[in-house]
Amino acid sequence: MLLSELAHFTYDDAYISYRYARNLAEGHGLVFNIGERVEGYTNFAWTLILAIGYRLGLDPDLLSKVLGGAAAVGAILVCYLLSRRILPESTLPPIAPWLLATSPVLMGHSVFGLESGFFSALMILGVWMTFREEKRDASVPWSGLVFALGGLTRPEAPMFIGLTMLFLPGPALWTRVPEDRRPVFMFFALVLIASGVHGYVTREHEPWLWNDLAIPMAVVGVLGAIVVSPRTFVSRRNILRGLGFVIPVGGHMLWRHSYYGAWLPNTLGAKTGDLQRQVVRGTHYVTDYFSFEGPILWFALIGIAFGIGRRNREVLCVAAIAIMGSLYTMTIGSDWMKLWRFMAHLQPEWLLLAGLGVRAIWSLGQRVDSAPATAPSEAEAEAESTNEARSEDAQPVLDNRWVHLGLVAVLALTYLSRRDEGREKIEFVGPEKKDFLARSAPLLVEWFQAREEQFGRDEVEGTIALADIGKVSYLTNYPILDLLGLVDPKISKLEGGYKGKTGRAYRDYFFAVEPRYHLTVTKKNDCLANKHTTARPLMRDPRYHGIYEPVGVIPLERSQWCIYERREDANRVRALGGVHRRPTSFSRRFDDNAMPR
Repeated sequence: MLLSELAHFTYDDAYISYRYARNLAEGHGLVFNIGERVEGYTNFAWTLILAIGYRLGLDPDLLSKVLGGAAAVGAILVCYLLSRRILPESTLPPIAPWLLATSPVLMGHSVFGLESGFFSALMILGVWMTFREEKRDASVPWSGLVFALGGLTRPEAPMFIGLTMLFLPGPALWTRVPEDRRPVFMFFALVLIASGVHGYVTREHEPWLWNDLAIPMAVVGVLGAIVVSPRTFVSRRNILRGLGFVIPVGGHMLWRHSYYGAWLPNTLGAKTGDLQRQVVRGTHYVTDYFSFEGPILWFALIGIAFGIGRRNREVLCVAAIAIMGSLYTMTIGSDWMKLWRFMAHLQPEWLLLAGLGVRAIWSLGQRVDSAPATAPSEAEAEAESTNEARSEDAQPVLDNRWVHLGLVAVLALTYLSRRDEGREKIEFVGPEKKDFLARSAPLLVEWFQAREEQFGRDEVEGTIALADIGKVSYLTNYPILDLLGLVDPKISKLEGGYKGKTGRAYRDYFFAVEPRYHLTVTKKNDCLANKHTTARPLMRDPRYHGIYEPVGVIPLERSQWCIYERREDANRVRALGGVHRRPTSFSRRFDDNAMPR
């Protein structure tokens, strides 16, 4: 039901993948601008799937939603299987699938056009398959190929498979470490590494004793992880699993270097470059997600404690993925999208731990030993009968009914918290109040289409420079100068962080390219009052207004799109048939509270 409520919306960035897919299907190669080989995406397998669908006549937007919705359902199913596997004896059914199905985070990002739901499903499936293969002593570890498909979909996949391998069953490299305690030692070693790394990268804006100990903590953690690594890490089955992952992913990296001339996606350089700012924003991003999930997520700590107490390597493996993945998200920073897209990749793991914590507390007072019960001897039966008779009049230490009532209250509070804050997030992408780009991009496209009808495409087409390139680029199919650098290797390599690469070199590059159009959002009735960080330094440059003039304005409720064009091109168009008049459709107004970030 939540999937259908959100499925009408598509994020602007999804259209970047759609354009790559369309160009590939039409024979132009895996490129954004025809003739320019730049890897401005991080979802290779997802883009290939969309390209195949486009070649078969399927709309990429519809295909992405169908595949993403199916993947979300698959993630819920695997979450159920893992919950039953980890704690099969609880009287409370697994609640993690319900928590996942009722959260707009993963459900939303599964149908917003991007690969998040597909990737999340692959990763949780790979973890479950690995546990299952080790338990059944499988001869062929197919989990390696599942992780590989995830590695071709998102760059975070190596972290998932690597951490899963560290929690394989078997003795440690250091023989003095008890085998049953090895997962606990491994978990704490990884926590030390995570704490040390986070302390080091935040040392400048959060100076305190913890940061001074960051490097020693990380070193101790790394050494600890090495000595307690499982010997089965180099077993035949795990080597096959690793090869199943490395061969496809490594082959893709070789192809990437031969095709694009780089080992890493261009988007990495565009979105990084200011580590301190990334960490500050990333930390707020992750803590905001935890706040959104409400009180239920605190039970993830109980789930982790359960794994430590039981020395359960599978629980600790899931916990390590959740914690290390959150640290990674803090380090790379946030994104502009609502509903925490980067945390959607980790939501099955966090909610699995939270559900485990709730079920563990619910089962207090029960026999929770997972070993099969055996018939008691006559002496044991007699002693048990005597103890029961003595305790008939005794006050119970813990009344489970109150525990159950408290847990029901927590679940109710979680639902209310998600409903209130989640409703605000959902309204942002709702059919009546979509986000700024989803509402205004079609108006820009209409402006260009109307101009083409009046003067012809050959006279109108030219490179468009703007910051939010997705939907405008896909619908116009014009060449694009991406001012954020996602599909431009020159801007992505400039100094500064994401949206901050706007120094002198940025301005010089813009005027060297001299795109025909420049699109920017400004204050109402004032094209010089620019709102976007990528446009302000350009329009303050004395060269700008000598080259460009405003030729179109698309009014919004509290702002407007201003369309600038090179003066020589604007003069030529005017000579063809006078000044272009904006159609009446452009007078439509709507609320634009959500401005581009």
